[in-house]
Amino acid sequence: MTTLIHLTGFVLMLLLASCGNYSNETPFKVREIELSEVELDFATIKSAILTPHCIACHSQYNSYAGTKREISRMISVVNNNRMPKNAPALSSNLKSLLDAWAERGAPEFAGQDPSEPPPVVLTPDWKSIAENIIVPKCVVCHNPQGQAKFLDLSSRQVIFDARNELFGDDQKLIDLDAPENSYLISVITDEFEPMPPPPPISNFGRLSAEEVSVLTKWIELGLPQEKP
Repeated sequence: MTTLIHLTGFVLMLLLASCGNYSNETPFKVREIELSEVELDFATIKSAILTPHCIACHSQYNSYAGTKREISRMISVVNNNRMPKNAPALSSNLKSLLDAWAERGAPEFAGQDPSEPPPVVLTPDWKSIAENIIVPKCVVCHNPQGQAKFLDLSSRQVIFDARNELFGDDQKLIDLDAPENSYLISVITDEFEPMPPPPPISNFGRLSAEEVSVLTKWIELGLPQEKP
């Protein structure tokens, strides 16, 4: 009960700080004591930081896996005040909370040992593909407001509706009859200009053989929403 009271009070303090109603001049010693009494977990981080400041542009932070995968980059851009973009920098209280969570290994649940996270198991369904491939590696550019808005990949329905549109050498975006001939697969596996682009153009390397295989299987199955 004591821990819950401390947690509730701390999160309230953080939310007030983010709205400008709580002074950022709170002594660091006080924040340090509060942090030591809080059992940090993903739910706390999502409620205090991700939902109000990040998820509108970075939908991958809706999930623990998407957030954990990018935690190092997130810490860097937040502490350098490069994010949130086109918005005030996070308060020192919120930065302290994010740093403390990361220092503990960014656990999903309070008290969890995150040193050996379970391996990602890809499955040929939209939920798995979106969370592990499309959202973190494609949607940053391929969205209605992105640099590559001509090819929106932001949802399963958008991809399905555009499946017969022709690109490249008159290839269907999604060829349900010959999945390996889909434009989506061909640009991902292009030998010279693969998508996503390699560093330094993007922060991602080529998709792995497993990722390409699962994506092709997803097309073969007709773009299922849920796991077959």
